[in-house]
Amino acid sequence: MIDQYFHEHALDGYILWQDNAKPHAVFETRLALLRLRIPTFKAPAWSLDLNLTEHVWTWMKNWIQEHYWEARYLVGRIPLQQLRQIILAAWNAVLDTYI
Repeated sequence: MIDQYFHEHALDGYILWQDNAKPHAVFETRLALLRLRIPTFKAPAWSLDLNLTEHVWTWMKNWIQEHYWEARYLVGRIPLQQLRQIILAAWNAVLDTYI
């Protein structure tokens, strides 16, 4: 899905922001991004001041925990489809002015 977006917008100059967190830095991830020809920017790990996306993720996590008790107490038991709906609801709740 992400590769499709990058290929459809190849001339727009988008770059995938990646910090050096383990899931981003493992060989398999780097190889997959190379194979998919997705340009990346590697930032220092835990660089919250540089990566504003982290602030949005934190806001969404807090919003989810306030609005969905199961996300706080039964997170491992939420079916994938329901989890997707919860995340989408959180994303839609983020105000444009916050971003």
